[in-house]
Amino acid sequence: MIQRMWSGPVRRRRAHRLQHLEMLYRQKRNHEKSLATLYETIPQIPNLRIRKKFSDEAESLVGIIETLDKEIKLLETKWK
Repeated sequence: MIQRMWSGPVRRRRAHRLQHLEMLYRQKRNHEKSLATLYETIPQIPNLRIRKKFSDEAESLVGIIETLDKEIKLLETKWK
């Protein structure tokens, strides 16, 4: 079986891409955990103004998660 040997720059580039994807996955997972915590906390807040502030924060996190998901999918298809 013939095994292709990757040169140094190619190996480094591939390693960098994997590190970048891992970072994006980690960010997405952390934002999803924060969102879950917010959804558990929001109903328990008695002050309506503060509850609205947390709801806005949750909506912002949803947007960030969707953006990260799109970026991950784009990079995965681009780098394969």
